Amino acid sequence: MVLIEVEGRVSVPHTLELHLRREPDDVDAWSVYADWLSEQGDARGELISLSHRLAEPGLPQEQHSALRLRSRALIQRHLPAWRDGLELPRGCRLDWRDGFIVGVRLLWDGDTLDALATLRAHPTARLLAALEIDCRIGGRRLGNQGAQRLAASSALQGLAQLDLGAAQIGNAGVEALVHAGWIEQLRALDLSHNRIGPAGVEALASAGSLGQLRELRLSHNRVRVAGVEALAASTTLEQLRALDLSSNPLGTAGLAALGSSPLLAHLIELDLSRTYDAPGEDHVKALAHVGLGGLGGLGGLGGLGGLVVLRLRDNLVRRGGLEALACTGGLPRLVRLDLGDNQIHDGLDVLLSGATFPRLVHLGLRHNHLGAQGPEALARSGALPALQHLDLSGNYIGDEGLVTLASSALLPRLRELSLSDNELGPGGLAALASALGPVKILDLSWNHLGDDGASILARCTALQELESLSLSRTGIGPEGAAALARSGALGHLVRLDLSHAPIGPAGAEALAHALALGRLEVLGLRGTAVGDAGVTALAGSHTLGALTRLDLTRVGVGSEGIRALADAEALPHLTEVTLTHNEIGRAARKALSTTLAPRRRPGRWALGAAPGVDDGIVRPGVDTGARR
Repeated sequence: MVLIEVEGRVSVPHTLELHLRREPDDVDAWSVYADWLSEQGDARGELISLSHRLAEPGLPQEQHSALRLRSRALIQRHLPAWRDGLELPRGCRLDWRDGFIVGVRLLWDGDTLDALATLRAHPTARLLAALEIDCRIGGRRLGNQGAQRLAASSALQGLAQLDLGAAQIGNAGVEALVHAGWIEQLRALDLSHNRIGPAGVEALASAGSLGQLRELRLSHNRVRVAGVEALAASTTLEQLRALDLSSNPLGTAGLAALGSSPLLAHLIELDLSRTYDAPGEDHVKALAHVGLGGLGGLGGLGGLGGLVVLRLRDNLVRRGGLEALACTGGLPRLVRLDLGDNQIHDGLDVLLSGATFPRLVHLGLRHNHLGAQGPEALARSGALPALQHLDLSGNYIGDEGLVTLASSALLPRLRELSLSDNELGPGGLAALASALGPVKILDLSWNHLGDDGASILARCTALQELESLSLSRTGIGPEGAAALARSGALGHLVRLDLSHAPIGPAGAEALAHALALGRLEVLGLRGTAVGDAGVTALAGSHTLGALTRLDLTRVGVGSEGIRALADAEALPHLTEVTLTHNEIGRAARKALSTTLAPRRRPGRWALGAAPGVDDGIVRPGVDTGARR
């Protein structure tokens, strides 16, 4: 094992750190590293061990809470030392893992590569593996010349993930990148939104330097048929496991080329969303005639039989397309299937009666105009024995459909359920509440629930393990908010969204005194008219001490309420407050920013216009960097 000196104090296993950059999901390697760190007296060893314990399934809630508190305490105690000497440019965003910087987003300008080199020299960044060059917000386009500069730079040596989305490097930029000295170490490459055509794809497909690449994302480009043919014929991308070709006009001919490629045999994730090229064509039905691995004999072929994730969103899929998919007999290893934003209507029964998906855990069916027939098909089907996550948003199933779904054997198994925008009322919600299992994520936004619906939820004992509840635009008022606040069933709630529900100051005051919401970390109150009185009540809450993020967009709060937040001692973990579209004085904003800054801890914080303030978002300012 190769050893190197770090901080002039101890030696570390360099090859192990290199392995962790390339294989960040190797839990055993992290455990070895944690043991080594602990031997050196480094608190990050304990932090890694805590993360592993928190990820254990079936961990009792009390133990989970204690471990999280210990993790937070370690971070707060040691973060100043870990960050010592960090100099971050404007717009820099850091991704942290157990006290180490593992990813960075940088705006592209003349100093980007120097900033990257400086960051990588910092001891806390020795596990830095992922780089995103942000050309979308505030940064300049990379272009061909920028791609050439990247290719020639040694600052990218050893990185495993590179995201150049929206950099507009074009075909010439791709040609430059594939000849870079560091490119052969990449495991993941995102070139979405880059004006890449067939010539650029051919350069990628034929590059011997990409032999270790496992993930390639080419969405929103100009790939076309010739580009897919180049990918299909590639003999150098044998390690590829994830391929994203979404939002490219591939059409039937392009998918025919892909369907005949041995490349598919190795894929576990494939995204072909919005790849049709002819208005009115049923894209999946067309695939039946060309084979997307056959789609007429898919179940028995080596082609897509190994897929774990398949996304076919927004592909004009109709009943005929589902008949074609059903002819496969099912995809035996599929865990996630996304058919959202299509035109399925009454065709779901065709798929579920003709195919089985024994391992499918996630099923996305949003915005398919299923109506009440969709839940009927799901209730009758035995094709989804492992399903735990179901998205039926925007399907207008109504109370009738929800009652049908509630009567099925499917519902008690669900751990995540999205029913947003389905014309639901208290009647359907009552049926749902009586049949739910131990769901963890529930989205009921954009429905007509009102205070009666909130009261039904408050009495639902099945919500005792619920961690996230979305009730945005459901018409819940002060009485409904008070009912939720009194509920003993929401004790595990971590995220609550009441945006655009007219709860007013009285509703906010009820939430501020909610004994059951002691674990709440994220509270969305956008557009709830809570005003200064409501915000002041929240600031004085002695039951919301775990709160870290608070959205107060357009709530009618002024300087009085914000000063109450700034002076509050009852919310010690609050690190981010969104204040957009409120009339707040500069002094009050500054006071709140000053209060939040000392609480900063490693996280994924967005671009900041100045330390602590971003278009009304007040948060710690160090990770965002100050303007030069």
